[in-house]
Amino acid sequence: MLIKRVDPKYPSQAFSMGVSGTVTLNILISETGDILRTEIQKGIKGGYGFERAAETAVRQWKYRPAQKDGVPVRVWKSIDINFKIS
Repeated sequence: MLIKRVDPKYPSQAFSMGVSGTVTLNILISETGDILRTEIQKGIKGGYGFERAAETAVRQWKYRPAQKDGVPVRVWKSIDINFKIS
């Protein structure tokens, strides 16, 4: 369960050009709920900086640690970060 979420900053070049999309990340959540590792599963073509913005924000997230038999464990999770101009 997500405890702390930091929203990514919309890349300025993408914002000015009206580009939007979704970045899919695989994240490794530690036994303490911190993000240990991020891997881009699917990005947005064009080199607008969405992937870096998503990873930077997600690394600041905090989760309640997963447990197996009452013991905190590391777990991989897939998440989508949507970038949409409102």
